[in-house]
Amino acid sequence: MVRKTSCYGCDHWGNQYYFNNHFLVGGLIMDMDIRIAIGLLFIVLGAILTGLGLFTINDAELYARSLGCNINLWTGLLMLVFGPLMFLFPYLAYRKRSKS
Repeated sequence: MVRKTSCYGCDHWGNQYYFNNHFLVGGLIMDMDIRIAIGLLFIVLGAILTGLGLFTINDAELYARSLGCNINLWTGLLMLVFGPLMFLFPYLAYRKRSKS
């Protein structure tokens, strides 16, 4: 049996806690945001898929299973749009945090 917590965001002694997106490393506060790594991943994979789609644009046999749609090119372009958005969100959060 699991005991129900007394309040949201409290430990079992009743102390409130808050989640932080920065870590204290060697006396320095490092702002770590997972969206930066995810954005970088999508940009790199999007560039690879877009390059592959452009390299094989005239290969009808390769894209016969996808009904002639160059799925590598379109997926790569969508990833190249999503990746920079993931970079933009931490920047906007940092600007909002620094103004207040």
